[in-house]
Amino acid sequence: MIICNKFETAVGTAGIFLTVFLNKCGSKSEECDYRVLFENFVQDLLSTVNKPEWPAAELLLSLLGTILVKNLGNKSLDVSMRVSSLEYLGVAAARLRKDAVSARVKMDTIDKLIADIRAEEEEYSEITNSVSFIV
Repeated sequence: MIICNKFETAVGTAGIFLTVFLNKCGSKSEECDYRVLFENFVQDLLSTVNKPEWPAAELLLSLLGTILVKNLGNKSLDVSMRVSSLEYLGVAAARLRKDAVSARVKMDTIDKLIADIRAEEEEYSEITNSVSFIV
C-alpha cells in the first residue's frame, strides 16, 4: 500500500512538472525561451524510452501525451499552445513509430540469425551422426 501511494504521488508530481513546464513554453512574458528546453527534454525522453536504465521515461511520455491531447481539445487555450501541443505529439509519434519499425527490422534479423544457427546445428549433428555410424 505504501508503494502504491508513493507511486501515485510520483505520478502526480510528474504531471504537475510537465504541465508547468509546458505552460512556461506557452507564456510569452518570460525572458527565457523554454520551448528549446522543452523540445530537448522531449527528445531526451524519446531517446531513453526503451532503455532499461531509464524506466521513468515511458511514464513521463505517457503523461506528456495525455496532457498534450487534453491541450488539443481545450478550446480555451491559446491557438499557439494548441498548435505546439500538436507538433510535440507529432514529433513523439513519428519517433516512436520509427523506433518500432527499426525494432521490427532488428527482430527479423535476429530471427534469421537464429534460423541460420539452427540449420548449422542440424548439419553438424547430421555430420556427427554419420561419422559415428561409420566408426
